[in-house]
Amino acid sequence: SFPTRRSSDLQCDAEKLPFPDDWFDCVTVAFGLRNMTHKDAALAEMRRVLRPGGRLLVLEFSQVWKPLA
Repeated sequence: SFPTRRSSDLQCDAEKLPFPDDWFDCVTVAFGLRNMTHKDAALAEMRRVLRPGGRLLVLEFSQVWKPLA
């Protein structure tokens, strides 16, 4: 079962998010992508839990070596 009320923060494995597909309007990560072992898997999970038209917001200062799109 999933929470029905809003949560101010949540800590979980970004490569195995505990939510169904199309669950969020917005997913955010700040200064965390650089610490994820499998960035491609984590980004795929974030996309999976976003509703169609949802937004992924990544705040990061490290250099991107390959385009993400």
